[in-house]
Amino acid sequence: MNLYFLRQTLLSLSEKIPGTYLQVLLEVETKKLKNICLGAERIRQPGFENMQLRQQRIKSTASRRMGTFVGVLVCAVALLVEHEVHADDFAMQPFFNQYCVRCHGIDEQNGDVDLHEIESASTGNLKILHAAMQAVKDQRMPPEDERQPDDADRAKLISYVKTQLSAVNERPGEMRIRKLSAREYRNTLRSLFGFDLAVAVNDTQDTRAEKSLVLKLMPPDPPGASGFTNDTRGHMMTQVGLDRYVYFAEAAIEQLLKSPNRRKQLEAYTGSINEAGLTGDQSQKLIARFIVRAWRRDIPEDVLAGFLTSIEGKAGDELFAAVASEMQAILASPQFLYRGTLVEVNPGESMPADSFELAERLSYFLWADMPDEELFESARTGELSQEADFKLQVNRMLDSPKARSLTEDFAREWLKIGEIHTVSKRITSGNALQDQPYEFINYLISEDRPLMELIDSDITFINFHLRNFYVAEMLQLKEYRKPDGIERESIPLQKVRLENKPGRGGLLTMPGVLAMNRGPVVRGVWMLERIVGDHLGEPPADVEPVKVKLGDKRSFRERFAEHRSNTACAVCHNRIDPLGFALQAYDAEGAYYLAEDFATQTIRTRKKKDNLPSAEELDSAGRLPTGEQFRDFKELKGILTGSYRERIVRNIVRQMLAYALCRPLELHDQPTVDRLTKKLSSPNATWRDLIHAVAGSLPFRQTYFPPPQSGATGHVQTD
Repeated sequence: MNLYFLRQTLLSLSEKIPGTYLQVLLEVETKKLKNICLGAERIRQPGFENMQLRQQRIKSTASRRMGTFVGVLVCAVALLVEHEVHADDFAMQPFFNQYCVRCHGIDEQNGDVDLHEIESASTGNLKILHAAMQAVKDQRMPPEDERQPDDADRAKLISYVKTQLSAVNERPGEMRIRKLSAREYRNTLRSLFGFDLAVAVNDTQDTRAEKSLVLKLMPPDPPGASGFTNDTRGHMMTQVGLDRYVYFAEAAIEQLLKSPNRRKQLEAYTGSINEAGLTGDQSQKLIARFIVRAWRRDIPEDVLAGFLTSIEGKAGDELFAAVASEMQAILASPQFLYRGTLVEVNPGESMPADSFELAERLSYFLWADMPDEELFESARTGELSQEADFKLQVNRMLDSPKARSLTEDFAREWLKIGEIHTVSKRITSGNALQDQPYEFINYLISEDRPLMELIDSDITFINFHLRNFYVAEMLQLKEYRKPDGIERESIPLQKVRLENKPGRGGLLTMPGVLAMNRGPVVRGVWMLERIVGDHLGEPPADVEPVKVKLGDKRSFRERFAEHRSNTACAVCHNRIDPLGFALQAYDAEGAYYLAEDFATQTIRTRKKKDNLPSAEELDSAGRLPTGEQFRDFKELKGILTGSYRERIVRNIVRQMLAYALCRPLELHDQPTVDRLTKKLSSPNATWRDLIHAVAGSLPFRQTYFPPPQSGATGHVQTD
């Protein structure tokens, strides 16, 4: 692509969309492109040494910048501003000097934390201070074999950090455009056209093949800094990616305009079409309605006129080609492929998101899809910005089958349960194990169950392929008869109530979740990070993993007790091991050793030599860093739903807020997290209460553009 042509195109685009965020981005980037063009001119002049090397550098630079231009300049113009908390004379340095700097100071920085360098409670240090405060509060730090602060010193640190955090001003995150994820793009294209671009697949009864052409050809999105794949702000558009978007657009447009099977979808835009085909008026109506839906907001008349000009006065094949060309341009535009490009700019001020932006945020949060007609109309009339209508729309959308995306996208990525199906070589069993947590979480959301039922519930979902784990519950299922000639098939799961079922209930004891996380350490890490919300650093590089030596008859718990004698290891394992060993009564496949029907609880044929473990190996007792003790996993669940309730709720709030905002949480989000956690920590708080609270929060409902003169300083995440 010619650099000069690209620059002129961008300038032309910026003139068509005055006062929008996209215009600001384009103006900044065209100046950079101008410098590249000037550099390209200079290398043509005599006397320029190392011409070939310089040309390669210019070409490389131009190529990188063009990727950014094609991607709506999403990375190069991220105007990041960091709110600075007032720095004071740092009152807690004596505490750190006395209890912390031996391991987190000049000579040694365990966990890459240096508390010796902290001289104030500025924004850049508050993340570290918050983590340090939490560790001291939970009595994880200092380590047991180090000098311990008394209760007064602990209280002083906790009070100081909380005071500093309370001074952080709550505000929305900085507005940054982002590309639709592959799944969002597929859903949006399907809603826009009324049909899916499908791949011809030979179905079998026991396999699941991807039928979407988009998801088949698009590379999966890597998780962003938030941990979710909808956090695409740092994703650059490549030429290969753009070519695929063009291919998908052409395929969908051709089906819509040419296929008799798509006449219903076409007439939804144009009205009834006679045998003569599309008329000029119908073509204009098609483009006018299509661009509004594709760009997800009303379009100014002058912008719309630019798309209608090319089809005026045309008929037949010429009209068809002009309509197809304009539709392709709409689908390849930044306004379709990205979110936030048409938001009006008011630099330096927090302001309510306009009604179309709010509708877009809501639909991609709850559906991972574009707004439907009812939501769009609510945005157009302004009713969506009114609290009563906003709540009605949220409830309506949660009642829609599209809301299952909260399970298939949010819960899957938060809980890392997308690989459960791989634990069984038998595809039908793997599918059932995978579907069980999905159906359960969808039930919690759709039926508005209490948040803590994630941990403990008497409802679960099973089918014929999980019969070995739920023998008694099989009586509650509708009768299943395998079709003649079919060896096995994947079938839907049904809701059942657990009655007198020790060892089951809630997400944590589902066979698939346990089988995915084999061994006490893996299970402990998963529970600590995914459920409790404590994040671990990398293990020390100089510490070897626990190995079983020949002749060593000690239990796994005993070997790990020796491993924890290393102070560097104990820091994490004192948190991991109690949670992981609490699940010792479950084998590697998720079977419950203490169940009367243990012998049948398997996803394979259990061999006679599979003897029950010893009483020592089944020891599920433990002591948490907070000092609370339990004898088995049932008692641990009582602690998790009791004294640990607030920290689990906080983690759920943080995860859902980050997913809804499509970005990592920053320091100025902390007041929102604190307020929602306090509100939702009551025993009766439900999953819909959570969703309403997130959707109604300040960072979700408002937007902020940094002042143009501000420098880029990066964002601050909080734990």
